[in-house]
Amino acid sequence: KTNEKIGYVITDIDKVYDAEAIEALKNRNISIAGIIFNGDENSATEEIILSKTNCKFLGRIENEPYFDQNVVKYYADLFRENLLAIK
Repeated sequence: KTNEKIGYVITDIDKVYDAEAIEALKNRNISIAGIIFNGDENSATEEIILSKTNCKFLGRIENEPYFDQNVVKYYADLFRENLLAIK
């Protein structure tokens, strides 16, 4: 068994499904490092998901028109503190 954790990105398509998927991963003893939300903020739904899953909020990715190394670097820098705090 490993102590590795995975991250989970919540899409703006179906946040309820994502919460269920996180629970399914946890039921298989897969640790979730935290959640990165994607798209427009929906604070009520996101608070429910974070509370229900007991996951940490790692950050938010905006609706990006494309991803390249500069965009990835931008978000890595933005989320750096939260990512480094993962144990």
